[in-house]
Amino acid sequence: MKIFCTTVPSEDLGWDAAPWLQLTWAEPVTLSEIVVVLDADVQEDLINLHHHRSPFEALPTLLADYTLETRTAGTDWTPVAEVKDNHHRAQRHVLPTPIEATDLRLTAFRTHGNSRAHVVSIRAYRS
Repeated sequence: MKIFCTTVPSEDLGWDAAPWLQLTWAEPVTLSEIVVVLDADVQEDLINLHHHRSPFEALPTLLADYTLETRTAGTDWTPVAEVKDNHHRAQRHVLPTPIEATDLRLTAFRTHGNSRAHVVSIRAYRS
């Protein structure tokens, strides 16, 4: 079963250096995989030729650094993934063992240049 969430951009990272997005379920669910889809500015006109270069290594809107954490009501947050220097639009996090949780949180730390963190969706799959 897939649980889906679509979001809006964060506040300016200069104002809030670690914005977060949280999914909460009334009853614990057993999560086995989390897919994070990020804003890779699909409207950007990119030329895929060797003699043309984009002015940036990664699209500025793309989230570079983030963490995923889970918890069950009343407990501390437990990290399940830490991503550094991401260059992909979609990140698939298959959990080594399923985790029971009532909350899932993504915390953004850095983009590749944009002042706001953009998360297109978080897809949490349960076993």
